[in-house]
Amino acid sequence: MSNPMEQTQHGLKSSLTKHFGWVALVLLCMALFLPGLFQVPVTDVDEARFAQASKQMVETHDYWHINIQNKPRHLKPPAIYWLQSFITQTTQKAPYNQIFSYRLPSFFAATTTTCLIFLLCAPTLGRKTAFIASVVFASTLIVAFESSFSTTDACLMLSIFVMQWALGQAYLNHRNNRPSHYRWPILFWGSMAVGIFLKGIAPIFALGTITALCLFDRQWRWIRSLHPGLGLLSVLLLTLGWLIPFSLASHSNFLWDMISQDVVHKVTGGQEGHGQPMGFYLMLMPLLFWPMSLYFVTAFNYAKRQWSNPTIRFLLAWILPNWLIYELIPTKLIHYLMPIFPAIALLIAITLLSPLAHAYQRKARLCEGSVWFIYNTALAIGIIYLPYSLTHQILLPVVVASLAVLTNMLLAYLFFQQQRTIASLISNAATAIIVYILLFSVTFPHLSSLWNSQRVAKVLQLPTFHQQLTQHPLLVTGYHEPSLIFEVGTDAIEFTSLNHIETAYATDHGSLALLGKKDYQQFKAYADQQGFSYRIGAILPGYNLNHGRHIVLTLIEPTQKG
Repeated sequence: MSNPMEQTQHGLKSSLTKHFGWVALVLLCMALFLPGLFQVPVTDVDEARFAQASKQMVETHDYWHINIQNKPRHLKPPAIYWLQSFITQTTQKAPYNQIFSYRLPSFFAATTTTCLIFLLCAPTLGRKTAFIASVVFASTLIVAFESSFSTTDACLMLSIFVMQWALGQAYLNHRNNRPSHYRWPILFWGSMAVGIFLKGIAPIFALGTITALCLFDRQWRWIRSLHPGLGLLSVLLLTLGWLIPFSLASHSNFLWDMISQDVVHKVTGGQEGHGQPMGFYLMLMPLLFWPMSLYFVTAFNYAKRQWSNPTIRFLLAWILPNWLIYELIPTKLIHYLMPIFPAIALLIAITLLSPLAHAYQRKARLCEGSVWFIYNTALAIGIIYLPYSLTHQILLPVVVASLAVLTNMLLAYLFFQQQRTIASLISNAATAIIVYILLFSVTFPHLSSLWNSQRVAKVLQLPTFHQQLTQHPLLVTGYHEPSLIFEVGTDAIEFTSLNHIETAYATDHGSLALLGKKDYQQFKAYADQQGFSYRIGAILPGYNLNHGRHIVLTLIEPTQKG
């Protein structure tokens, strides 16, 4: 019989072992997701639009209108704006222009998804498999990027993961002849309703998976366990519960606005210049899933051979049809496929712990190695080239990051070929942490030519300009970026035409104005022709990342007419 001291030590050891996974994953998420969250200024276009609309809710205490200045923005449901405005109101004071609080929902959503992969999948797949899947998922480039971005996609990914997990439980219970439990349909339909509240597209992923499973199995009776009639009615009622009052409060047909202004344009053509051909995601996926894309060929080769396994079949039904749907849609953004990333991570984890993981043909090995070396080399070059193209200097942090990529390219591949799977995973995850810190915390925040709106805001804080700005808004033409509104102030910016600025200055009614390069050249010619004078307050050369071109912004102020 053990003494009390031994029992205490055993209990402590058991508790530490039980909670080690949680603690390790939370620390990993902090290391991967926090770089850049506080340091990188607000980016154009989507992030600045979300943040500015949420900021106006906080400023006006009106949570029923989604506006950017006085223009309604009815492209997405209100959930993400409410989340951002709530956190901002509790963490900031006016003028509410620190971007970190608007990014926190994405950080918490990505961290929660990582931990839920471990929590929910451990009982069926085992703690080791679930833990590896969480590490694989969290380490990927696009997840780390979106986790520090103030948009809706990380939160949507969380809701879709829970929805798909509940769907998987219902399917696997049927395949394994286990009784269905009422909590799976409740969780499935509830998560779908939350996903609709966030972005509206959550049902697409469920529909793609269900359709694929019915085709794979050639039977659909298992769907009955989801109680589709009652479930669809519940989702409809929950959606109408926010849609109707929101439409009434905003005096709009909110649903029609979302469909006509956003969904239709994305489905029928490349919205805002983001049209890409089919195969775009296939070509880009080794970078989006970097550095864990090393295991792609192995995982899908294993899945092909384990086709009859219900878990593998479900994961493929989650991945393949939804990937195909987004390849077919003309508008393609790099984060659109994030909701299938948990499934890919789970498939990789299952594969890596299988004794059959390395049992594939020489051609597959050659393909795997070639893709891995080509994309890592391209990434290493790109990491150095992008800052160099802006600063014309080779920066030490990006050189170190590039060397880390190349070193890991060799080490992780070597470990994997030697079947030292854990060593390969550790190498990849450690490299991801190093690279993300060097890029998102050290390098990008200091590339001042990228952050034009922040530079304009700093110039306007000078006493001479600040006093003028309190009397009249800054007139802007040739630079219509929402980040400028966020940085300077909602009522301090007036986007207008060059003709309006010229007329104002010609009639001695001019105020501070910001002009793009072409607009300033035309303004200068007009001023010379009309004989009025002005003063140049600042000339700010930079690079517009959103449009991919160099720009020059000129700040002018009025003087006595000459």
